Amino acid sequence: ELREERDLARSRLAELRIALELAEQKAEEGQIEDRAQRILSILMRSAEAANASLLLTTSDPPQILVLPPLVTDPLARTRWGALHLHDLRDLGEARLEEGQAMPALQDALGDSEPAFESVALVPLRSAERVLALALLYYRPHMTLPTKDTLDHVGFLGRILAGPLEAAAAREATASADRMRVVSRASASAMASLLTRLPADSARRAALPIEDVLAPLR
Repeated sequence: ELREERDLARSRLAELRIALELAEQKAEEGQIEDRAQRILSILMRSAEAANASLLLTTSDPPQILVLPPLVTDPLARTRWGALHLHDLRDLGEARLEEGQAMPALQDALGDSEPAFESVALVPLRSAERVLALALLYYRPHMTLPTKDTLDHVGFLGRILAGPLEAAAAREATASADRMRVVSRASASAMASLLTRLPADSARRAALPIEDVLAPLR
């Protein structure tokens, strides 16, 4: 028993080191999907799950990234599953949901290809918000994670939230830059429009749109 505990502790320490290395790597633009797959690989291996996917809550609308060989997410593809995931976007701690205890979940997972029976939900959160939700799926007769394993995987999720937070901040900055470019272009277009208007139109009065567009024909 002591050897097993030692081996488990060593294995989890190695997983923490891998997660920290990934979190400390400088993110480059356009690598969000690659990083998401690496994050899912770490979590899936740690929790001994069969398949995994990631719900990115930082995008609008939220985006689902699946880890091959999955093609679609078993929950998000169903109406009930999509609503259920929407309700879990602010999940605080990792938890396990079993199909035997939730008939709607059992129906959603049982109809997928391949079929699953349970799912572990792992939030990847910063100090302020949930950035993503990792979905770790288990097939029938697989060993399900214990409370201790869920605590460990949840801690990994907090470490791995760093790369996603950096990507979200970079995307927000890029969006703001694009909006500034659009604003400058709009201002230039308006200035060009005003210079083409008749001289007597620069007064505070109603102006038909036809009169505005006429000089531009």
